[in-house]
Amino acid sequence: MTDEATTETISDETAEVDGPRQLRDALKRSQANEARLTKQLMGSAYTEAGLDTESGLGKAIAKEYKGEPTSEGILEYALEEYGYTPTATPDNEHAAKIVDETKKLDGVQTVSTSTVPLPEGDALRQASKDGDLRTAGAIKAAQLRRKLQ
Repeated sequence: MTDEATTETISDETAEVDGPRQLRDALKRSQANEARLTKQLMGSAYTEAGLDTESGLGKAIAKEYKGEPTSEGILEYALEEYGYTPTATPDNEHAAKIVDETKKLDGVQTVSTSTVPLPEGDALRQASKDGDLRTAGAIKAAQLRRKLQ
């Protein structure tokens, strides 16, 4: 009878020792699985954000960023920390074409001027708005001269 009691006690102690060990092992497996899934989510989020985690800014952000695995979160972090704003990627030809054409239009707009002279009142308002004191003063002087004649 003492042998059975001793055997029971030993097997109960072994079961208690195996219980926490099994829990620790299960926790380690779970943490490894979570890390693997997070890495996959982060990889796709970086791709959606247009960043390459193997070089340049994408690599620097990948080392530092510990937030949510979403492209929005990554882009928000990149904007706050590095002032990075994404541009169209060559993968999306339509978006790249829109960006190129928009840049062309912006360039044309900055160089183009109106060929129709503005009415004097509009020219005065525009000069005042732009802070062009010389032009505003010249227009006012011309108005005064006309009134005095």
